[in-house]
Amino acid sequence: MSKLKNMTKIIVKEIDRFYSKKRGKNYISEYLIYINIDGKNIACKEVLGQTEKSLAVTEYLVTHFETIPNIDDVSNYIEEITTYKQ
Repeated sequence: MSKLKNMTKIIVKEIDRFYSKKRGKNYISEYLIYINIDGKNIACKEVLGQTEKSLAVTEYLVTHFETIPNIDDVSNYIEEITTYKQ
């Protein structure tokens, strides 16, 4: 297990979906990505799309974690929230 600054986790919240007018099933999601330390959100980023979400999460992992968690442990530090059916 990696050593963290206090109890740090990344919260990814899907807040909206923008659907295609031509293809109703296709959409792009809007996300709020938080750094949460000891139960308090200290930083937030708003991004559009899966690629930008992945880049923002990676950036937060690199800047806010003393050591990058083992790839198998990363899911323990990231919480995803959505109100949409998967």
